[in-house]
Amino acid sequence: RQAMFTFEDLRRLDSKAMRELLREVPSERLTAALKGASPELLNAVFGGLSQRAAELLKDDLELLGKVKKSELDQARREIVEIALRLESEGRIDLGREGE
Repeated sequence: RQAMFTFEDLRRLDSKAMRELLREVPSERLTAALKGASPELLNAVFGGLSQRAAELLKDDLELLGKVKKSELDQARREIVEIALRLESEGRIDLGREGE
């Protein structure tokens, strides 16, 4: 049985997979989901973006006020679901072999 895949696990995606994922995620959902995320995860996400897009996202994160926990959890769940769907379609590898 597959281990639970969490939002933080997205930090294991390579930049190609991250780009593929980020194309499917609405930017406002991404910003909400990243509020308070670990530096490793943020770096992985920024690594999947063009420099300009990464700068814009950093600005958005700084401007974003407090995110309600329910909103944060919902946004993160949506992104994980998109990642799992892309994996099931064979479009990205979530790096979960051998767990």
